[in-house]
Amino acid sequence: MADWDNSRFTYAQVLQGGTGVYYQMDDKLRYADGVKTMQEKLNKAGYNCGTADGKFGSTTDSKVRSFQTANSLTVDGCAGKNTLTKLDAITSGTTPPTSMNATKVDNLINYCKDATADGTIAKRWGYVWGGSGEVYTDDVAKQLYTVHNTTLYDYTYYTVTQINLWKNHRVVDCSGLLRAYLTDKKISLESPVGNYNADKFYTSECSTKAVLTSADYATLPKGCLVFEDKAGSKVHVGVCIGNGKVIHSSGSSIGVVEENLSSRFTHYGIPKFLC
Repeated sequence: MADWDNSRFTYAQVLQGGTGVYYQMDDKLRYADGVKTMQEKLNKAGYNCGTADGKFGSTTDSKVRSFQTANSLTVDGCAGKNTLTKLDAITSGTTPPTSMNATKVDNLINYCKDATADGTIAKRWGYVWGGSGEVYTDDVAKQLYTVHNTTLYDYTYYTVTQINLWKNHRVVDCSGLLRAYLTDKKISLESPVGNYNADKFYTSECSTKAVLTSADYATLPKGCLVFEDKAGSKVHVGVCIGNGKVIHSSGSSIGVVEENLSSRFTHYGIPKFLC
């Protein structure tokens, strides 16, 4: 089964389908143009195969299976018509969002709008790395430092810089805005809410995922989560509120704000907790 020469089929042939027409792992790692095309599309969709070299090895197999799992396809590592059709739809930005519950969407958006305080910096929620909606005090600063400190986010960051900016404000990082909402509304996910960062929201909590282009901004439905991607990992998340707008916890000195969607956001997903 592993001795499978993928170069027998062009990408178009696999996309058309047929018995025994698919790509799969090849122990001999023979080059195939169609596999290279598939790898490029997987990379674009956020399933990082590394350099698209046209060789279907173990990394590509793992990413194909991850893609199949995330998109409710048969998980067999065989990239046939159904897998490539879904991959093409996602990377071309043509995958339609699934239905979300309007009341749940409005609840999330109203919560996020409250966090912006209509742009009033004296009242808006602040940004602190690791924050999940806590009221920021000296004690909370020390607690967050103990759990989340890094070279960048050091003791001075938590206990001086961010205290001076956001003391007595509720504080969140980008994914913390969602964690705060889920915690306050007592909504459970498959894993403890505290475990979710931007990448985990994308990989584990979004039922439909797609590349976001500027052509999508004006029509992207409210309630979609929008993501920034770096090297195949999602490093930032916001909430689309419709009409080309997003609410997100933007940065350390900015806090939670409403802004226009921009090229910072490269992908979107439909959160299962709104469906």
